[in-house]
Amino acid sequence: MDRVPDVAVSVPLHTEIEGRSKERFEKVHKYICSFIVMLGGFLPLKQGARNESLFDTDYPAMVSLIVALIAYGGLLIASRILHVQAHPNSDLAESMINKISLLFGTLALILEIVILVPGLGKVAGFFWVGWFLKVVAEYASEYLKTLYESAVALVVRTFDKLEDYLNMIIQRFATEPEEQTDELPQVTSTTV
Repeated sequence: MDRVPDVAVSVPLHTEIEGRSKERFEKVHKYICSFIVMLGGFLPLKQGARNESLFDTDYPAMVSLIVALIAYGGLLIASRILHVQAHPNSDLAESMINKISLLFGTLALILEIVILVPGLGKVAGFFWVGWFLKVVAEYASEYLKTLYESAVALVVRTFDKLEDYLNMIIQRFATEPEEQTDELPQVTSTTV
């Protein structure tokens, strides 16, 4: 009978997986920063020899680009601060900040493409909106699930307390009161 040889399989530790994802985020951020700088170099070419500023021709795109760049830079700095500080929940926060910063970094790239090549930029923006909605739905579903579970637990706990109070009230009125007589209670005294 053919026997399958035993093969040693090593399962990566959780910290190894986190390290790989952090390396991946760093690599993607390097690419995004490189592309932002490269496309930023082409922006003056778009203006050309005209005396008009890009703010005059593409004001909404330029303002959005500046806001996206500031948000992207701020989130990268926040990610670095969380990486340096070792708090218990910093890995989760750093992961979320990295994902949000990737959204803003790619938005900045797409806005530069919108300024340089409007047709291609709008198509890329359409795909970015789809990706954004996917990320929001992913986080919103987790949040809504947690919110739903806590609300259900709160309602159950409230009804349990209400049931306890109703049982106390029913028990209080269900017991028969002591017989009342018109006589005064007799007091006996004892002498010591």
